[in-house]
Amino acid sequence: MHELALEARALTKRFGKVTALDGLDLQIQRTESLALLGDAAAGKSTALRLFAGLARPSSGSLTVLDAAPGSRAGIAARRRLGVVRQEPSFADWMTGRELVRFAAELAGIGGSAADEQVELALGHVGLADAGDRRLTEYSLPMRQRLEIAQALLGDPALLLLDEPLGWLDPAGRSEILDLLRGLRGSVAMVVATSDIALAEWMADRVVVLDHGRALADEATAPLLDRAAPSDYVLEAAPGPGLALAGLSARLRQQPWVRDLQTTDGVVRVGVVDEERAERELLSAVVSTGLPVKSLRRERPAVAVLVGRLRGDES
Repeated sequence: MHELALEARALTKRFGKVTALDGLDLQIQRTESLALLGDAAAGKSTALRLFAGLARPSSGSLTVLDAAPGSRAGIAARRRLGVVRQEPSFADWMTGRELVRFAAELAGIGGSAADEQVELALGHVGLADAGDRRLTEYSLPMRQRLEIAQALLGDPALLLLDEPLGWLDPAGRSEILDLLRGLRGSVAMVVATSDIALAEWMADRVVVLDHGRALADEATAPLLDRAAPSDYVLEAAPGPGLALAGLSARLRQQPWVRDLQTTDGVVRVGVVDEERAERELLSAVVSTGLPVKSLRRERPAVAVLVGRLRGDES
């Protein structure tokens, strides 16, 4: 059996004069987790629709689970795909359990095996007790969980996830992230996201897209450490702004500070010398007398990563 779950060569999708995906070359191994990372209009969702067979490429070639998506074998291979859409929409007259059962039938799972798979999927996403409620009663976070439940049916060989945590509350994000991370190494996964943290938590490898073109295709940790190192994020307690202004002015003069932004009492400090930052940042805060609510490390926004890869900033 071929070792690749997916292979794209010069994959291109145009909508009129707009090129949404431009010559993507990609190989994904059978148990690999990959993130398509980029801002809005990067081409992430377009790529996932092509991978799922929901759209046809304008040019280039695509093989998913050893078959071309438009072929007879490709149509059969769709039963081995699990797809999570960015904006779940369902027939509201159904119950959650009925919807997942219907998805099981579409995946070729019937009888007692379907019953078992449905209960297992609902349990995985925390909806076992809500399975008999009509979908009109489901909140957006519950609908997101249901979308993930139907994608997990039948032990798919490839999961295609478009912003899978987008509608979830913090508790739901943590639960579903743990679930998806538990699948790493046992199934191929492609997650399309603008969330660097999600890409870092889930993916072995990252492809950064910008207006349909791939800017980078690298192992996750080396890429992010090089192009999106974590900033120090300091949240000041409410109070006089003089101490905050003094800290900002002092930090801007330090040679180990790359850039600094202050917004509504939150100071984000990008550094070029980690060792000096670890030694001197906290002492600078203490010396100004600034009351601090929290101090953490955090990756920058995806737009910063894309800009650096394009060479827009150093």
